[in-house]
Amino acid sequence: MTDNISRITDKIISDANDKAAEIIAEAHLQANEILSKAKADAQERNEEINCQAQADSQSLRTRIESDFNMKKRSRVLLAKQELICEAYDKAMDYLLNINDTAYLRMMSDFVIKNVSLMSKGDLIELILCSKDSDKGDKLLSVCKKALPEHNVVISPDTVNKKGGLIIRSKAVTLNYTFEAIIEIVKSNCDIEVSKILFSGEV
Repeated sequence: MTDNISRITDKIISDANDKAAEIIAEAHLQANEILSKAKADAQERNEEINCQAQADSQSLRTRIESDFNMKKRSRVLLAKQELICEAYDKAMDYLLNINDTAYLRMMSDFVIKNVSLMSKGDLIELILCSKDSDKGDKLLSVCKKALPEHNVVISPDTVNKKGGLIIRSKAVTLNYTFEAIIEIVKSNCDIEVSKILFSGEV
């Protein structure tokens, strides 16, 4: 009787051990599967993070480069504009520093070229700059010799400009002051001046 109970007990213990071993093996298998899946998921997520980080990095680099290039273009454009302004300033300086003989010849050329196209019966007034009031007689003498059939006079009016003169008739007023000349040149020649100043650029 005792032997039977012992055998039964041993059988139960043996079956329990076998079942436990089977459960443990199954648990290990499931654990390995879970671990493998977790590793695969982690690797996939890591690749996604790396790809996103690279995309973000490239986007940031592109924005930085774009911002830098835009600022660079703005600074280059500003420098070019400053050079163009300097060129016009130098043109004005040249006009202001020509000697009296050349200055008188230039003003008389303005008058002769334009008045010769005007009606001979019209009164033509030459309006000088305030600083040139002492040059009126000489200018008038030259113009009357060149335009004997035109009624040219020096106006009592003056303008507060750096140089040049205004030619006024009943029909038209022509502004040949230095400021007006430079402005006309600017409006007509800005593109050409840019080409000349920056012709060496690629």
